[in-house]
Amino acid sequence: MRSTNDQLQEILKRADEVKDRRLAKKRLLMSSVATGVFAILLVVVSFYIPSLSVVSGEQDTMTMYGSLVVSVPYMGYVVVGFLSFLLGMSVMLVCFFWKTIQQKENKQ
Repeated sequence: MRSTNDQLQEILKRADEVKDRRLAKKRLLMSSVATGVFAILLVVVSFYIPSLSVVSGEQDTMTMYGSLVVSVPYMGYVVVGFLSFLLGMSVMLVCFFWKTIQQKENKQ
C-alpha cells in the first residue's frame, strides 16, 4: 500500500499533466487564430498593393514583378507572402521544439 506522501505526489503529477494539456490546447488555438488572421490580412494587403502604383497611361514594369507566378497582378504577392509566412512558421516551430527538447534534457 502506498503512503500518503506517494499518493499526494501522484495527484500533483496528474494535476500538472492536466495543466500541461490545457496549456497545449490554448497554444494550438492561439496559433490557429493567429494563422487565420495573418492569412486574411495577407490576402487583403495583396489585393491592395497593385493599386498603389498609379501610372498615367503606360504600363509600368515594376508592377509586373509581383505577377511572375501567375497572370493576375496581386497573386504573385499572395504567393510570395504565403511562402515567406510558411518559412517563418517552420523556423519558429523548429526553434520551439528545440527549446522544449533542451528543457526536458535539463530536467533529467
